[in-house]
Amino acid sequence: YDNYFYRSNLTSATLLLTNAGFISTRTPNRMIIAHPAGNSGSLLYWVPYGNNGSNLTVTLQSESLNSAIGPNGLHGLQGTLLFSMNAELGPVQIGSVRQVRDYVEGGGLSQSLFNFTVTQLDESVVWFSRRWINDTTETLANGTTISRRYGYELRLQAESDTRFEVTASNNTTTPPVVRVLVPDNNPGRVSWIAQVNETHIPPLGVSEVFVSGSANNSSLNAVREQFAFLTYQTKWTAGSWRFLTYFGRDTLLTTRLLSSARIISSSAIEAVIGAAIERLNYTDGRVAHEEAIGDYATFVNINEGHPERGNSVFLDYKMKDTHYLIIPQLLTWALYNGTIDNATINRFLDTRARLQPNYTYRALLDKNVQYIMNTSQAFAQDPANYGNLARIEQGISVGNWRDSNAGIGWGVYPVDISTALQPAALHAIADLAALGVLNHDLEATAREWGDTWERESPKFFRVTVNSSDAESRLVDYIQQTNLSTALLYGNGSLNDTTTPSTDTNVTKLDNTTLYGLSLLEDGSVTQVMNSDIGFNLLYNRNISRELISAVIYALRPFPRGLLTNIGQLVANPAYDSNRKSIGQLDRTAYHGTVSWSWQTSLMALGLRRVIEACQSLNPNATDILRAELQRPEWCDDAVIMGLLLRARSQLNKAIVGSAPEVYSEVWSWAYGDDGRFSVAPLGELSAVGTETSAIQLWSFAALAIGEFS
Repeated sequence: YDNYFYRSNLTSATLLLTNAGFISTRTPNRMIIAHPAGNSGSLLYWVPYGNNGSNLTVTLQSESLNSAIGPNGLHGLQGTLLFSMNAELGPVQIGSVRQVRDYVEGGGLSQSLFNFTVTQLDESVVWFSRRWINDTTETLANGTTISRRYGYELRLQAESDTRFEVTASNNTTTPPVVRVLVPDNNPGRVSWIAQVNETHIPPLGVSEVFVSGSANNSSLNAVREQFAFLTYQTKWTAGSWRFLTYFGRDTLLTTRLLSSARIISSSAIEAVIGAAIERLNYTDGRVAHEEAIGDYATFVNINEGHPERGNSVFLDYKMKDTHYLIIPQLLTWALYNGTIDNATINRFLDTRARLQPNYTYRALLDKNVQYIMNTSQAFAQDPANYGNLARIEQGISVGNWRDSNAGIGWGVYPVDISTALQPAALHAIADLAALGVLNHDLEATAREWGDTWERESPKFFRVTVNSSDAESRLVDYIQQTNLSTALLYGNGSLNDTTTPSTDTNVTKLDNTTLYGLSLLEDGSVTQVMNSDIGFNLLYNRNISRELISAVIYALRPFPRGLLTNIGQLVANPAYDSNRKSIGQLDRTAYHGTVSWSWQTSLMALGLRRVIEACQSLNPNATDILRAELQRPEWCDDAVIMGLLLRARSQLNKAIVGSAPEVYSEVWSWAYGDDGRFSVAPLGELSAVGTETSAIQLWSFAALAIGEFS
């Protein structure tokens, strides 16, 4: 797809068109316009008309993209399309990005509530309108009835001898027939305007997002512009086009990763924390994962049995991990960046919430603190019972970033929450209490509980595979996945040459150690090596020898570890005694043996943090040292440090190899005869996969680990 982004002080929108070189039955001619305002959007398909043997191409005329500001608060985007041949308008959706997603990802299903109105239909103009579901009207003195809330407008106009051939519908459910007839020997030209009257969100500019002087490589200007497109004064959005609204996990984790490199501004971080606090559940202290806003919020509220709520924001709180992310980020912003004083923190926390005006940020945050303490008490007092660990919501199959049942190995106790995020939240409560930001009485208990969670929870997820079983499972995995045994020797696909080494890839450690993806209901562990150990590196206060051993094992060449010449994988089921996981978490699975950019950044930044902790004289002290903790005891073990530094070197090789994809969200691989992997688009491999966004917020965490060409 070709993606275009436009933003000004008056409007923001993105345009997606099918690239002319990739049109097929799986990627038909499609046009999507998405607006952050109300998470609004529209979708149009085009098919050839009158000459089905030729390929229709629809492209954007150069320099035609511009803002479109109209009456009644309407704002949006306009441009001109060029048609290579006669075309017919296919399915159309107008209103909400979520509505468009439901149509695209749901096999073309649509709700009658979302039907549009034909405002004008002739050979020159095709004009579609949508009034919002909860629209109200007003009758003027002259008898004219007008909309009070208005809605979405999409207008097409034939230009330069191009004309429309139209047939009106004789009912309210069937759309009209619209054909584009192009002039002889010239492309057809159709100008379009897409406008919405939802409130425009004030944007953050590049200079407002990034710290002055950071990432000053001019080659990164376009990357920084793309990232900034997703950032606004009242919230950050997760990605375009599919996730052009608030997602708690995405924004909070991205901010944490970029904060660790100190390249984003204090005000940008404040916008993220404020947006998350605004959406806290005051009743129970949970943090919102996702919001439904605009017209789609009306639709959801109706389905939830509350039509009286109209288009009031609907918040989804099902993701367990997100509840533990605000407090550590607040601590990072307040203390470790060294730029914020208590007066600034108190001023921020005394802010009255915009979405919940009866409460201040402090009152809402206190509810989250209570939630964290309440959900931590049982394990802190009885750490021998796995049932006291962090469990995903009953009746819901997801709860962390691997938001699929298969992605967490069909388990219900994800490893990242119990071993990293929950103890980090407890430690952050203790530190903020010590600073006087939170109640002083919380400090001792939160610190003790955080230590208990961090020390005791990993044992439930730890998996040790003896060398004999490890080798037999690796060979079996190679056979099942049609790979080569050459990958088991030397540096595998990370070899500097295409000649495979015959030296065994030995370490000086004992049997293979890993931390599984999750625990099942019965407490048994899903024995899948995974990249979530990066959370421990970035969030834990006491980095144990056992954890570092698992990191060293994970940062070996695949399939012994997670590293390939085109990036780090997020899962490796080769060691799992349940061999079914090999097929469930393969290279076609969204959370299988595939690469996610932000997870690589997480591992790299966490590894840097831990290595710096061993270098106590390093002036770039990490938050481990600022928290006045002792250097890990294994820092003085030359063998461990040597292996850890080698692991970092291997990870760097994988990162360099992934440079062309580093700002992409996720990619898969194909294995070649030369013993190396090449990038394969996941969407083309997976029969059930969904498309990725052109720009995804957390993929820009790569800005924190270095500059890539």
